[in-house]
Amino acid sequence: MLGNQPESIEKVVDKWKNHERVEPRTIPATMVNSLLALVAGGPVGFEEALAGLLGGSATWIGDRIQAVQRLVRRTFGADDDESLPSALRQLPYWLAAVAGLITYRWLPFGQLDTGFRFDTFDGDLNVTTVLVSFGFAAIVSVPIAWAAHLANRAEDAARFRRAPLPFAMVAGLMFALLAMPTHLVLFSGQTGYQSLPELGYGTLAYLVVAKWVALVIALGAGWRGGPVFPLFFSVSAAAVLVANGLGLEVDIMMVAGTAAVSAVFLKGRIAAAFLLTMYVAPPSYAVVILIGVIGAAVALALAGPARLLPVEQTTGKAPPPAKA
Repeated sequence: MLGNQPESIEKVVDKWKNHERVEPRTIPATMVNSLLALVAGGPVGFEEALAGLLGGSATWIGDRIQAVQRLVRRTFGADDDESLPSALRQLPYWLAAVAGLITYRWLPFGQLDTGFRFDTFDGDLNVTTVLVSFGFAAIVSVPIAWAAHLANRAEDAARFRRAPLPFAMVAGLMFALLAMPTHLVLFSGQTGYQSLPELGYGTLAYLVVAKWVALVIALGAGWRGGPVFPLFFSVSAAAVLVANGLGLEVDIMMVAGTAAVSAVFLKGRIAAAFLLTMYVAPPSYAVVILIGVIGAAVALALAGPARLLPVEQTTGKAPPPAKA
């Protein structure tokens, strides 16, 4: 009824790069579809909803800025923006910034709470912890790339459109069955993230796989949401397994694994991946985040030429055909 919203983050980012519009009229469908999926226990993240909402809002604000610019030009009899004094040219953007600040501070439902909780890190890192964290981030980066690739393929699949309701119902039943051993298979993952260190080895091993399988099933059947937070959860479950097995600090390994996920989704861009991981971990973990991001970036750089990564992770397009 409302449309296939929200769109994937990659599609939204591509629109921004190509100077296209994320239409504001998609905001209601994005809000309703995302809310229903998350409330119903869909194993998908909320980051796609945020991208759609922010993109649509930015387009709407841009349209308003242009309207104010036209009003200012008409008021001062200027033919174009360059004919106006600098202060007046900047006026629409200052108005937008003030409006955004007021809106953020006065949201009726409070500011965004991702549910991740880490104690302040004391900075105590020994050589073993650094090497294991770096190695873990490097080793899991290629599996993460393939897991993300398959999740994206499932989201792009259009078979569910032949009969959306039956597909959605069957998918809901399937990931509900996957959640019978543990309810942590459901939802986006951030609410159960901090409970991972309390789980047993068997449950953790199950979550590493089941969370991703549930995500693929949901996306392939038309449930909409992002893959980032579910993979944060899945990889962090693997990190807890490694940390417990080697007797290392659990939180350090979880942050390193989360940083590896960020690096994969951001194609090895160290600075951007660092900032994304800061969305989850506090600033005191900055060194750990860098270790994880650099470890994953190095692994991606080596795996690309070796053709161990999906096409999207290397060139972004299929290789050209060989010449005769």
